[in-house]
Amino acid sequence: MDTLWKDIKFGWRAIIKSPGFTAIAVIALALGIGANTAIFSIADAFLLKPLNIPDPEHLVIVGAVRPGATSDINSVSAADFADWKQQTKSFAGMGGFQWDEVSLTGAGLPEKVQGFRVTSNLFELCSERPLYGRTFLPEEEQPGHDGVVVIGQKLWERRFGADPRIIGQEVHLDGRPYTVVGIMSRTFDFPQLAELWVPMAFTPQQWTDRKSHVMWPVAKLGPGSTIASANVEMKAIAQRFSDAYPDSNHNWGAKVESIRIFELGDFTVQYTLMLLGAVGFVLLIVCANVANLQLVRGASRHKEMAIRMALGGSRWRLVRQLLTESVIVGLTGAALGLLFAKWAVNLVVVNMPPDVAKFIPGWYQIRMDSRAMLFTMIAGVVAGIISGLLPAFQGSRIDVNEALKEGGRSSSSGRGRHRLRNGLVVAQVTLATILVIGSGLLVRGFRTILSFNQGFQPQTILTASLNLPDNRYTKPEQRTMFYSQVLERLGGMPGVQGAAFTSWVPYGSGGGWAQFTIEGRPWRDASEVPTASSLAVSPNYLQLVHVPLIRGRSLTEQDTAEAPTVTLISQSMARKYWPGDDPIGHHIKVGGNDSKNPWMTIVGVVGDVKMDWESTRPLYAFYRSYKQASRTYAQLMVRSTGDPMLLAPAAGSAVAAVDPELPLVDVMPMTKVINNNIIGIAYVAVMMGVIGFMALLLAAVGVYGVMAFTVTERTFEIGVRMTFGAQPFDVLKMIIGKGLLLVGIGLGIGLPLTVGLTYYLRNLVFGIDATDPVTFIGIAVALMATAVVACWFPARRATRVDPIIALRYE
Repeated sequence: MDTLWKDIKFGWRAIIKSPGFTAIAVIALALGIGANTAIFSIADAFLLKPLNIPDPEHLVIVGAVRPGATSDINSVSAADFADWKQQTKSFAGMGGFQWDEVSLTGAGLPEKVQGFRVTSNLFELCSERPLYGRTFLPEEEQPGHDGVVVIGQKLWERRFGADPRIIGQEVHLDGRPYTVVGIMSRTFDFPQLAELWVPMAFTPQQWTDRKSHVMWPVAKLGPGSTIASANVEMKAIAQRFSDAYPDSNHNWGAKVESIRIFELGDFTVQYTLMLLGAVGFVLLIVCANVANLQLVRGASRHKEMAIRMALGGSRWRLVRQLLTESVIVGLTGAALGLLFAKWAVNLVVVNMPPDVAKFIPGWYQIRMDSRAMLFTMIAGVVAGIISGLLPAFQGSRIDVNEALKEGGRSSSSGRGRHRLRNGLVVAQVTLATILVIGSGLLVRGFRTILSFNQGFQPQTILTASLNLPDNRYTKPEQRTMFYSQVLERLGGMPGVQGAAFTSWVPYGSGGGWAQFTIEGRPWRDASEVPTASSLAVSPNYLQLVHVPLIRGRSLTEQDTAEAPTVTLISQSMARKYWPGDDPIGHHIKVGGNDSKNPWMTIVGVVGDVKMDWESTRPLYAFYRSYKQASRTYAQLMVRSTGDPMLLAPAAGSAVAAVDPELPLVDVMPMTKVINNNIIGIAYVAVMMGVIGFMALLLAAVGVYGVMAFTVTERTFEIGVRMTFGAQPFDVLKMIIGKGLLLVGIGLGIGLPLTVGLTYYLRNLVFGIDATDPVTFIGIAVALMATAVVACWFPARRATRVDPIIALRYE
């Protein structure tokens, strides 16, 4: 320990004596380590810190897997859930939930509240007890006995003034009375954003229906069970069900997924891991830069090391001393990196809109804490060792006799040092190539997502959500009448260019994909099932959002429930399933070969619309009239002549005039809908862009450093060349040529390695071409241009060498 303390004191004095080297190395390491700490803080909140639910490590989601799919999980039928619950042995208990957004009326204005229908044992599975009152009883899962509700503490305080006497009182949900029996604490918000819970009460018919996927099972792993072992059991059960119920379960699988992955979503996890890998690459580039700096510094300490060895110092002793110095530099950089990381984390958190952040589990846990500080210090030590290891071993390889006999040429380094420095530059360029191309493709994909639907002119569209209560709008004609009356009232209002209803706003929530069958082309296997975006719209919807009619006719007001069932399909869908043919007049239906849904006649082909930015599926879609596919939920879209938010009161009045108990919620411009839904990928694209720029800049600094030292080393040689007639252009070409050679080798290695990354990104983000020539060629040219600039300044200095002075240089 005493020896280590001496090494630390001597190392500190040594780095202080080289302020230029120390400042550059510390700043470079601070940027690299700070970026890693910032991303670690984000990853820590998402992937490592516990979710805001009890016992998250043992809770899992058990979902169904569509035929032909491998990873995406889906809700399950009530009949499958009941059988799973009886047959599985991996779980200590199984419950479930259904999404159920409801209208809360009474004690104030109507309000849309995020509710869930849950099994009576869900709270027990989550190890959660109510703050006041009780949770549900098993008998309250029976239809007719389910008129009870448990509310969350936040809703209790906001809506009912935290009055404990609310227990036992009635509230109205979708016009139906419910008795409040319990209040959950504010710390319990599972499923995410839940404000109230009501019992899940299935009818006997629903308990025997295996085709309607209506709920999400939640289970707690039993003693000795793991997600892997539970998956094995569930896959075996799914296979038995596939054989036993071929009409509904053929080739359907099952998958057990941790509650964390389910809440976060696969995309969040993948983007977080991608960012961690990217900043890790940046730190490696920084380490290569600092290693090159230490090699340069080591050349000037050549004689010092020789004297140490002559006085009895062993090679291991020299390596340890040099590594100690490097670790001190690394820790100093880590300390400065904490400030950079704190600024970066605050920048990320502050700029996320609160109404979006609430949908991201763990977002409010992103902070610089003791775990982040510990990570930073470890990163400083590791970076110090990585950046110092090669220089330490290289600097300790000394022929003492030769070194002590050297005169004024002691600064010259051997061929091994040259190769090592050049190799580090090639490694930096290789890593930078991978990062810059990856970030370029991601940014390009984001721009494609952002610009795809701009023809809509979303800046003049107001959007809002409606959810018609089932108990008051049981018949399709009631829903159709409601929508028609609202559109009629809005259509004549000042400032309104048009109004329409749709079941899915592009880049918004609430949409879905549907299986379909083409007449005369039955599925041979469930893995061949085609899917497309399914939308129910008012006839003027496509005109409102400027989607062109390519062929045939559009939907009209005459496409009523009594008229023949018709549909429009997207251009991409027409090209895929009717190549070289006219799809007009052909028939499709929703569902499989045995589906009882009516055949729909294709009457028109319309332009492609990107509905879901996260999906990389083809742009297949079909549109049905809301009069022939009436639904209880809808999105209202109103185009204005100016600021769309000025129409919000008029839209609310139009709805209230038809149904005063129906709230209009999520009222916002379409631009905000788009921004709220793509802000996650926007964050990732911006961060990857910054990381890519850092990598490019650091690679340029590495090339500059090596070429600058090369000029210093070859001053004598340059003087000789110029004495014998070499022109400044010849010297310029020699120096820049060497720099470009190193960059060219790095590009030659990095470009092939990038191909695998691009295929991964293509499956992650819509709009990315794995062989995008513009990005590949553009970034290769940018790297070469950056190298030319980095080499230019040392090369210009070389051309100004006075031959007389150069010949006396050593």
